[in-house]
Amino acid sequence: MRYADSARRIHTEALLILTTAEESAAFLRNQPRDQFSDAGVDGFLERTFQDPALAAELLVTEGEEPDAYLRMVRAATLAQFRLPALEIAAHSPVPAQVVRFDHRSKLDGAYAAHCFPLAFIFDGTDRWGDSPMMVNASETETARVTASMRELICRFLHCGVAESSRYDAEAPRSLVIDADAVRSEPVREAEVRVLG
Repeated sequence: MRYADSARRIHTEALLILTTAEESAAFLRNQPRDQFSDAGVDGFLERTFQDPALAAELLVTEGEEPDAYLRMVRAATLAQFRLPALEIAAHSPVPAQVVRFDHRSKLDGAYAAHCFPLAFIFDGTDRWGDSPMMVNASETETARVTASMRELICRFLHCGVAESSRYDAEAPRSLVIDADAVRSEPVREAEVRVLG
């Protein structure tokens, strides 16, 4: 995919790009966890990234030792969602804002999966109570995340992208949403370097 070329043809006035921290969990979760191996993840990194060692750094957060399943989820997310989002934002001719949804489902192995933010945009647990990703969801956390998501979407729809949250390829930042807060964070240096 040539995201930079596609981005140049954007015909809207502003762009909001939302990804989740573990998008690919939605597609990999139903496979047996013992089918994932570190060697398999390393092979994916070799085939997918020009600098596999640098990409591997992005699969681990501080103080954690993810198993092969979570490493694969993050590797696929990085390749198919996160880096394309950053590339599109970096080349967008209109103001763009990048958001990463980090709030995790309590469902084993689901993490912050693809489509999970929808429950927080459209009525929280009220209409999504039978969704597996909402199992054992905390009402308090759900209310906070729902309020954050709705405020983000409404502000974008009514005001576009604020200058303070506009993606800047020279000093890239993205918003991060989880149960604790909405905060602006620098894009990890390794993400920028992997992106090239």
